[in-house]
Amino acid sequence: MSAIERILIACCDDAHVLAHGARLVAGIRRAGLRRLAHERERFCEELSLAGRTLHHTPRAHGSWAGFIRGALFDARRLATGPNAGDVIVGCRKSQRRVEAVFADALEGSWPKEVLDVLTAQHEAIAGARDVLVGMQYG
Repeated sequence: MSAIERILIACCDDAHVLAHGARLVAGIRRAGLRRLAHERERFCEELSLAGRTLHHTPRAHGSWAGFIRGALFDARRLATGPNAGDVIVGCRKSQRRVEAVFADALEGSWPKEVLDVLTAQHEAIAGARDVLVGMQYG
């Protein structure tokens, strides 16, 4: 699996976690999680298009591990009852996974067009961390 595909998978998984979390919370948290999920989805599309410079079009899709994490979260939520704090903690864990993938990826060599997209998204991901912390403790 290429580095660009790992980034796409991590971002698709994160988008699914954020969108799922948005369905489980209310008010400002819901709107914030939806916005972050749409940002990730838009990035996946953007990176797929920019990735064409790598001689193929990388596919944007989630992973089985992401699916299983979501199912485990739902099972835990059923067992313990609804809790918006748990939703935000799950989103922050997903955020940390994406940040780790980006940290590894940005050490590599990329065409300028791809690097510009990755750098912009890395900044957005760092901003999302602050939003999620604010949701959790605000």
